[in-house]
Amino acid sequence: MITFITAFRKFLVPYNTIQRSALYSWKQNGVNVLAPKNEVDSNNHGYDNVKIIEGIKTGRDLGFKTSAVLLNDLLRKTIDIYDTQLVMLINPDIILPPDFVTTVRKLITKYGFNVFLTGARRDIQLTDPISNPETYQRALSLSYKIIDRATSSDYFITSRVNWRKIANAMPDLIHGRMAWDNWLHMYPVVNNIPHYDCTDILPNYHCIHDDRYVRLSEGKPVKETESTKHNLALWEKTREIYDTARINDWPKAGL
Repeated sequence: MITFITAFRKFLVPYNTIQRSALYSWKQNGVNVLAPKNEVDSNNHGYDNVKIIEGIKTGRDLGFKTSAVLLNDLLRKTIDIYDTQLVMLINPDIILPPDFVTTVRKLITKYGFNVFLTGARRDIQLTDPISNPETYQRALSLSYKIIDRATSSDYFITSRVNWRKIANAMPDLIHGRMAWDNWLHMYPVVNNIPHYDCTDILPNYHCIHDDRYVRLSEGKPVKETESTKHNLALWEKTREIYDTARINDWPKAGL
């Protein structure tokens, strides 16, 4: 029913534990995962549902010191590899409950495929790697905080048809830097795609981490990098016309 698209960071501390834990939770949802070979190798890290794709453009193609992918190119080259009607773009540090895809299926039954679903993340401090049902349940039971209900989204669900349109309309935004998610929030609002806030009905758990992966490649905090300035400049062209879309103003999805 649905394919996940993500972009991993290098499997180094602390992202190795975080990303492997996320992969465990995605496997429990029974989905195929596509990811670019940008900052990682072709290793699927023991998960046969993961396929690594070569040839995705990165920030280096724009002259920046980062191998973070260009999101539009990632979407163009992956959305049609599997013929599922739905595609979800998800960050690699997000743990999902085992009934996530089941709930998505119910929402699609109610609202149809021409819909855009996202939700704010729940921040957790992951203490143990997820590698079995016990550690999985322990992670899902950790205390959490929702820091920003308006714009802190880490998954985006819509049809393959819509993703094709999004990929063609999107400027060269670099994944993992600021503002690309703001652009995605704006798209369904401006293009009259029914859009719903799924913060409560589709919980997702973000593993808290620092920005060392950005500092190692670009030598600056994420907010000060040239790649982030690039994204913000592209986003400003949109924001000054449409303002900032806030998902907590959207209708709340329900069954």
